[in-house]
Amino acid sequence: MAKGTTWLLAIALTGILAVAAWSQQTSSLAEEEALRRLVTVQNKMILLPDLLREVGKQTGVTLTCGRELANDKLTVFVKGKPAAELLGHVATILMGEWRKTKDGYMLVQTAQARKWEEELLALERESELRETQRKIDRFLALAQQDFSSLVERARARQKEMIEGIVAKPGPSQAKSDPIGATENLAALNEGAEPLDYIIGRALHGFSPAQWERFWAGELYIASTLRLPGAEMLSADALRWVVQRKTLGLPPEQVERGEAEIPEEQIPENLIVVAGADANAGLTAVMVEILPETALLRRHEYSPPRFRFDKEEIAQHPLVAYWQAWRTKPEETAQLPPLAATLRAAAQPPQANYAAPSTSATPNPLVLTEIWSREQTASGTLVAPKQLALADILEWLARRANVQIIADAYRVPWIMPEAALDGREARLADWLKQTFAYGRGWWRVEGDYLLVKHHHYWYLRRTELPEKLLTTLEAKAAKGQPITLDDYASVAVSVTPLHETRPYFYGYTVRFDITSALANVAVLRFWASLSPPQKSVALRQGGLAYDALSPEQQRAFWNAAFTQLLQGRSSSAVKRARPGPVPRFEVRQTHIREYNLTAGSTTYTFDNYEQLQQFLRSVSRRGQALQQYRVEGYQISITSLSFVLLRDLVCAGSITLKQPIPVPKRQGK
Repeated sequence: MAKGTTWLLAIALTGILAVAAWSQQTSSLAEEEALRRLVTVQNKMILLPDLLREVGKQTGVTLTCGRELANDKLTVFVKGKPAAELLGHVATILMGEWRKTKDGYMLVQTAQARKWEEELLALERESELRETQRKIDRFLALAQQDFSSLVERARARQKEMIEGIVAKPGPSQAKSDPIGATENLAALNEGAEPLDYIIGRALHGFSPAQWERFWAGELYIASTLRLPGAEMLSADALRWVVQRKTLGLPPEQVERGEAEIPEEQIPENLIVVAGADANAGLTAVMVEILPETALLRRHEYSPPRFRFDKEEIAQHPLVAYWQAWRTKPEETAQLPPLAATLRAAAQPPQANYAAPSTSATPNPLVLTEIWSREQTASGTLVAPKQLALADILEWLARRANVQIIADAYRVPWIMPEAALDGREARLADWLKQTFAYGRGWWRVEGDYLLVKHHHYWYLRRTELPEKLLTTLEAKAAKGQPITLDDYASVAVSVTPLHETRPYFYGYTVRFDITSALANVAVLRFWASLSPPQKSVALRQGGLAYDALSPEQQRAFWNAAFTQLLQGRSSSAVKRARPGPVPRFEVRQTHIREYNLTAGSTTYTFDNYEQLQQFLRSVSRRGQALQQYRVEGYQISITSLSFVLLRDLVCAGSITLKQPIPVPKRQGK
């Protein structure tokens, strides 16, 4: 049977499955008398095992879940309802099934749910892979040619362009200008890039096992130097780089044989690092070790670019299942709970999530492109990072007599701002606004509102450990500093798939997680050090390479090359301080910062006296601020550097920010 036919049959069955799922779960659980007891759970984000323990405590029934569901979270606002009902709805939301055990009941994910999720992830992987594979195929084709020929072709294109400019074609000639498609230098020199050529030659010789490891995230490293884990590059690679540089010389000099590259621009050695996976695309970097410095060239050939509205995703049986399950617009008039009026709220929902640095803020244009083709139809979008759906549903629970069960993720919810104005509104109208951008499905079942996030198959695999986050949030709430070790514990749990999330979604957390997500490689290396090693590194400003175990030495090079490839440090290439190489360096800088916020504007000052001078200056101009807030911070900037060569240092910078008391009272 064809794949399309199979999917159509599966889609046809989803309506029946969606209707039958909850009733089957409830009927089996209701046979247990203890599960007929009324239970109350009010929690906007609770891990499934914790929820089951709470219901078990109220009913006396042992409730557990399979390992595959142990990290799932839910939003639950249920009051005085039979436990069997609550548990049945939980199974529906998580696409699970209850199984009788010796001691009680266990919730496991259904085999069909697992299969569908894996299929969708594979579809997204395949979609993102296509562009990367096209680039690689091109590199493989280039590698079959002589590099000198590629350079000469590029030179011919340059000459053609120059002749076209000299001829100064008029408007009538412009359309026939052969150079019209090659207006920029990159297009002119296409095919004559040493980095592309080196990658193509390397990949051409890959075995199937090497390809598998490469796509799984293993770096390809090559150098004319003998570096741990690096393949040896031949001296030809240096010649290719010099040939490429001649493209920057006047063609007439080359034709007369007078093309000479200045000695200080001729590389003595090269380092090449390339990495690819289905989540992060293809990236490569080449470092030229010149006589006096090092020069880094980084190419991001196919950055991650998720598009979840593709037809192949929308037509998948899993998406069709939830589409059939949701309450349809034409059904709303038949459901009394949807006609209820929400009580007015004086304040919008509050969450107090930490504001990340701009570089880590999800791109709202990407988000709206993903979720809606009518981006302006429903008004202004709420700023990313402000609220999670769990916060919004908690707010709803205070305003409506409705039982709420939803899956929960630490992801900013994008919605029209008007839905948060707190005015009285029909529940049906409020839900329409809140889900205007198609980021989830909802269903009314009796007096229950059930909610499921769209794209949850990706979200549940990119959530960070909840217990770790709540522990660090508790520290931040008490004014305790988030330490280097805390950030390292976050980095250890990050996978390549996690690293795509800050750009497309982000995380709603109550401490600044930006440094952890931007320096995963260096923080993982820090986590590999023993407490005595960390103490020495902080006290003495680093560690000698010989002080590392063989395993740590491998981690040293892997972290350095990964940081170099990702290019997340502005000082990725710089001259090292005198000393032995390689080595690991730690440098810490401590500063204070005071932020004055008036309305929607925040001013930053290096010290409190500067802030006071600003207030006096504003007052003298007759523009005294009537209401403002001042916050003080002690900021520690820790630079973790891998000194590889005299002129090559791969560094990561971690900013630790702790609130401090403000000397004087706040403005009124």
